[in-house]
Amino acid sequence: MYTKNTLPSLSWSAVNLYLQCRRCFYKVQVLKMKRPGTEPDSFTLNNTVDLLWKREFDQYRKRQIPHPIMIKNQIDAIPFMHESINQWRSYKAGGIRFINNDGIELYGVIDDICITPKNELIIVDFKATAKHKQFMTYNARNQWKDSNKRQMAFYANLFKQNGFSIHNTGYFIYSTARKDMPHFNQKLDFESALLPCDIDDSWIDPTVQEILYCLDQSMPPEANKECLFCKF
Repeated sequence: MYTKNTLPSLSWSAVNLYLQCRRCFYKVQVLKMKRPGTEPDSFTLNNTVDLLWKREFDQYRKRQIPHPIMIKNQIDAIPFMHESINQWRSYKAGGIRFINNDGIELYGVIDDICITPKNELIIVDFKATAKHKQFMTYNARNQWKDSNKRQMAFYANLFKQNGFSIHNTGYFIYSTARKDMPHFNQKLDFESALLPCDIDDSWIDPTVQEILYCLDQSMPPEANKECLFCKF
């Protein structure tokens, strides 16, 4: 069992694991059992798309003008210029963090951030997908999967807890490689769409309290019938 002095630091991935399966979360955090999963290197292409988007946003950050995708979607915001931007975008540098009143530290790493004329921060998350129709037709905000909506809210809450004013809408930038090109020529041609996501962080505090209770138990929770890992 954990004490206030030994509480773990929880990333979005850890919190999301708890939401998916409490038993697996307990095994990872308390029993120190590594859950099988896909290695990060398996997403090399996705990571490359993220990196290139960040570099592109940085060019507009230096000039303090809006990115064309923001102009196209009539969003009045420019990339946020801040001395900690590189820290917030890197796990090695620490990301963005805060410790709540119970002593548990939450942290995350964002892709990018924009700021409006009202000094409200807009969370921007880059995603690569092979499902062209899925991202091109995502136009209703209630269509987002719970994990995506919660991820956006989790990042927004981290900035809110650090004293920043947060816009009530975040944005996913989805990119997918076109499959209708006649030749490959060792080059992928991408299409991208900017998709809104309402921010709702009301679930975070209750979830953290549940996590604290889970960590304090002497035995792992019951197996989740829908968890593929618990079935084995």
